[in-house]
Amino acid sequence: MTSISKTTYSLGEHEYSALSTGTGNTVILLHGFPDTADSFIPLMTELSKKNHHVVAPNLRGYESTSLVQNEDYYLDSIVDDIKHLIDEIGTEPVHLVGHDWGATIAFGVAAKYPDKTKSLTMLSVPHPGQFQEKGITQFRQLMLSSYIIFFQLKGISEWFIRKNDFSYIDKLWKKWSPNLKDIKKHTQKLKNRLIAKPEILSAMLTYYRQAVDNKSEMGLCSKELSSAKIKVPTLGITGNQDGCICADIFKQCMHEDSFLKGIDVLEIDNVGHFLQLEAPNAVANALNHHFNQ
Repeated sequence: MTSISKTTYSLGEHEYSALSTGTGNTVILLHGFPDTADSFIPLMTELSKKNHHVVAPNLRGYESTSLVQNEDYYLDSIVDDIKHLIDEIGTEPVHLVGHDWGATIAFGVAAKYPDKTKSLTMLSVPHPGQFQEKGITQFRQLMLSSYIIFFQLKGISEWFIRKNDFSYIDKLWKKWSPNLKDIKKHTQKLKNRLIAKPEILSAMLTYYRQAVDNKSEMGLCSKELSSAKIKVPTLGITGNQDGCICADIFKQCMHEDSFLKGIDVLEIDNVGHFLQLEAPNAVANALNHHFNQ
């Protein structure tokens, strides 16, 4: 069995825990919402068998040691977190793989720091600028993404999500990955963090609140970053049962004009949003092929 070790990275005055395994070319896996780095363990195991050094950090605000006093959870700032992580690992450039919010962050790193990025892979969430322009405006996707509007209700959404042992989180997972088994097993670690440190929930939701900020300097910088063109080889993977972002809309929002070094898109059958848990072998094979092109 592959050994997964835990480590800590210091970025300024904050600390970020991470999982790591394997040797070889470095692959950084970035998780999304509502999730932790632990959902990557099956994928990490598969990638390590293919001679890759895999690191999966927990994102800013997802643990007590990385909560920031100024509530800065803008895309541009979190992108810089990952840049500093790459510097600390010291094996640049790296293969970047992001899932959900992690896909948007990985996209931002590739856009802002292409010299540190060997390749980009986006799991379940497409080009953020294209999604905002032509994805979320389609009625079916607008209905699926209505939770983003709900998250803008500061205080109310926190209260509702905490009800009944955070059952809302389990319901999101079930809606987004209807075929995934033992959902509570996958969500319990995050719930434990939210119970121990209530501020983590607000930090997670602030990602969504600051993503719609079109007025502040940081908001405008992040918006510009999310609309960039990518200068590294890119792979997009979606599941045809994804209940968060429709597979057809995912594909529409990965237009080749925005990926100057090429873009491949893969759709996996009978898999939902959390495809790293549902089909780790298929995802690992696709990643390995992408890395070696």
